Amino acid sequence: MGEEDRRMDIDFREELRGIIREELRAVYKPPAKEGKALITSEETAALLGVKPQTLNLWRSRGFGPDYKKISDSAVRYSLEEVEKWIDAQSVRIQ
Repeated sequence: MGEEDRRMDIDFREELRGIIREELRAVYKPPAKEGKALITSEETAALLGVKPQTLNLWRSRGFGPDYKKISDSAVRYSLEEVEKWIDAQSVRIQ
């Protein structure tokens, strides 16, 4: 892969991240009174493009975005933290 192809790949990934953020914000409207938007595992998995089972596996292995365990069966993710985690997954191609 040439240098130009690598730069195009990086540009494409950045553009894709922006599109994903815009789409999620268009679909998910956080409650007006709450400070931080919390999303379900299903919503988080859809945002990341993985199955909810994959997200469950990641949690059990200590991988993926930080989450909040509301009860024994309820897990929520901060939309802000998920976006930060996505940004942290950037790989520099040199």
